[in-house]
Amino acid sequence: MPPVGENIRLARIRKKLSQQNMADELNITQAAYSKLERDETKMDIDRIYEIAEILEMSPFDLMPKPKYGLSINLNFLEGLPNRLRNLWKRLRGRPVDIELSEIPNPLE
Repeated sequence: MPPVGENIRLARIRKKLSQQNMADELNITQAAYSKLERDETKMDIDRIYEIAEILEMSPFDLMPKPKYGLSINLNFLEGLPNRLRNLWKRLRGRPVDIELSEIPNPLE
């Protein structure tokens, strides 16, 4: 995954905006904006949101994806209703004594 600055640069080019256009919108110099794209200046979340607004996109598309654990496993979600239905059928009429291993893990 490219760094944030590279993602911003690519999005800016797709929108056919110059660095000067972006700098003007952000009230900074073109040189300061250029440093943002080269990741020579650290950006806080507010600046990323501001840039995303100018580029008319989600700030999450500009940021790198997390390495672990924050994504949604679609296969898990698709199969969840059937797994819960089967678990309910097995438990009906029995005292509730579920092993943790019987509960689906959404991160798998």
